[in-house]
Amino acid sequence: MSNDMPDAAAKLFFSLCDSGVDTDTAALRVKEEYGLDLSILAIKQRALGWDGALGVKDLPDYDPGLPGELVIPWQGATMVLADIHAPYHRTKALERALIQARAEHIDYCVLLGDTMDNDAYSYYSGITPPKSMKELDKQMTEVYRVLTAIADTFKKVYVVRGNHDARPLKQLDKKLALKHFWKMFCLGEEGQPSIYDKFVITERYYCSLVDTPLGDWRMMHQKEYSRLRGRVAERYADVKYPDRHVMTTHEHHQAKLVVRDHWAIQTGCLQDSKKTEYKEMRDTLHPPWVIGWAWINELGVPDIKNYVREYEYQGGA
Repeated sequence: MSNDMPDAAAKLFFSLCDSGVDTDTAALRVKEEYGLDLSILAIKQRALGWDGALGVKDLPDYDPGLPGELVIPWQGATMVLADIHAPYHRTKALERALIQARAEHIDYCVLLGDTMDNDAYSYYSGITPPKSMKELDKQMTEVYRVLTAIADTFKKVYVVRGNHDARPLKQLDKKLALKHFWKMFCLGEEGQPSIYDKFVITERYYCSLVDTPLGDWRMMHQKEYSRLRGRVAERYADVKYPDRHVMTTHEHHQAKLVVRDHWAIQTGCLQDSKKTEYKEMRDTLHPPWVIGWAWINELGVPDIKNYVREYEYQGGA
């Protein structure tokens, strides 16, 4: 019996039914014609695309249209700045990071989430969000200045979404994507140039940097948080991505570890705790934030910079 016999039997069954033959007689004709002792239900299932043995229909493969992953090819030394939270950023620290990038010819940058604070769109009540359009305009101008300084420093900047970046998108019921909201801040005021073309933006909370001299990286603004510095990066490198290096953010801590012969880096942050309501106005036993950043040099070797330890303790700016 040929493999296509069940399909032919199903076609015969339905053609007979369409011509007015009752189902029992149609089933009998199928049995006589093909020697198949199939029930009417089995024939119907086969004709409708069901698996006769399992009785399970092939379901449609629905595509929700999720944005693709941002995969960054290795182009040279790359700086990673995370948790800037403009306009509540640590100005001198950000300036120092950009000075280092220029001095060491680091031409590419990954903004690994929470570039903007978006306090005005927070669900939490507070006293720091702008209370007027004038104050909001001032904050937007400050953000534009931060983005301009970054755009002027690097040849290309890759932007990953963070939880603070998502704040206005949630308030707008996801009517806009991150790239739309970002574009408004890149336009600047009248007469100022748009810097939008300098940025490559992903709607995802992670990206991959591939083909570096020492292997691939997974960089993320992950959901998890730990009071133990380096713990989350270590777990991701050990459990989820043991075949590549890992760089995490979100916790505002900093660490550099080796796990399974791969790097596990925690970048540090560039947010000023003295400008941040929930840090300045209440006590906490969480460890203090580490002001700093990370980069990967032209040889593919990562490193981190602790701004307070290396500059402020030494009397620098």
